[in-house]
Amino acid sequence: MAATDEFHQGLRFKRVGSGLGAIDIYDTTTVGMNVYSDDADASLPRNEPFMLFKSDTDKREKLGTTGTARKYTDALFESVSGAAVVVNLFEPGDSPDATLEKARGDEAAQSGLYALEAAEGHVHYRPKIILTPTLTGFRVDNAANPVAVAQGQIAKRLGAVHITSGPGTTDEDAITFRKDFDDERMIIFDPLVKTAGGMMTAEAHVAAAGVQTDKEVGFHASWGNKVLAILGVNRIVPHHMSESDTRANYLLSNQVNTIISHQGGWRTWGDYAATTDSEMRFYCQLRVDDIVNEALARHIWRVISEPLIADKVTAVLDRMNGLFSDMIDDQKLVGGHASFEGDRNSDRALELGRIVLSYDSFPPPPITLVDIEHKRQPRYLKRTVAAILAASGNWSFSQ
Repeated sequence: MAATDEFHQGLRFKRVGSGLGAIDIYDTTTVGMNVYSDDADASLPRNEPFMLFKSDTDKREKLGTTGTARKYTDALFESVSGAAVVVNLFEPGDSPDATLEKARGDEAAQSGLYALEAAEGHVHYRPKIILTPTLTGFRVDNAANPVAVAQGQIAKRLGAVHITSGPGTTDEDAITFRKDFDDERMIIFDPLVKTAGGMMTAEAHVAAAGVQTDKEVGFHASWGNKVLAILGVNRIVPHHMSESDTRANYLLSNQVNTIISHQGGWRTWGDYAATTDSEMRFYCQLRVDDIVNEALARHIWRVISEPLIADKVTAVLDRMNGLFSDMIDDQKLVGGHASFEGDRNSDRALELGRIVLSYDSFPPPPITLVDIEHKRQPRYLKRTVAAILAASGNWSFSQ
């Protein structure tokens, strides 16, 4: 006799629902910094990620005064409060090539950039913005920078973006550098920036603007047109809001973002990833796609090994569409919808416990151009005539 057919007088309690719960968005602002220092305190781990907060003054002092560790973490914290930063501290090499090799790291040993890939297992944070200051923004032997290449690979695995500075020399050099890559996760900024501590590559300051934008506006927003806490740049990039033929537009049209002076402040300028794929040109849209996919992955795995019945599948669809509805309401998606398509789920696949759930969505693109059209309209002179008549009591000499 089935359990539901058993005789019973009294109460029965039944738990309903898929057990999935609502689909939540996880942190998007964690910065992963791959840095080095000659005189970092021996108590700090090497090639093992550790957390750093703005309030960790003692630990920050232990980063030493040489290399990139203290200088670039301080640059990040200067503009962001309470940020969670995953730091990988690697030893510099005894030559520039050796330092590049150590920065890139080894996958088997989980050193260098690969240590950031393993960060979630160490500190329970997954970096979403990755940078290796000073070591990615130049070509090596007339070819792509190996650290920047590795950074792109790690970013793809983590569903992150990575920031690199351009060479900071000329516009042409920056574009030549950009052409070494076709990476929808790479965000290039050129020129270099001036600070109270001297000249620096731009990665940490751009990351600070990105973190602040995520906190104040949302992860769907571009980091372009944001104020930077800098004193200037090493090369002025002329721009004009209403003229196309400028050096700034020249860089942006080649997917190199830049820094401009506008209305008394220094601002990031540009919204572009280092790719020629027109569908993936805006890195802020890619970030939304990544965040949606990660949110789904963190929840839907719970139905694996559950029985393939209609209630289970529709519950997953309900949760997915609930996520899309929330993101649409929050203006982080223009639209999105999940569905189960019968013609994409064959009998044989279902027999094997395999289902296909489809969804479409579209993140909001950044506004890159506002065309303002002007037409002179003489009819507004009638208002002047009416005002004169009203003021004069409609008096005239003919009266």
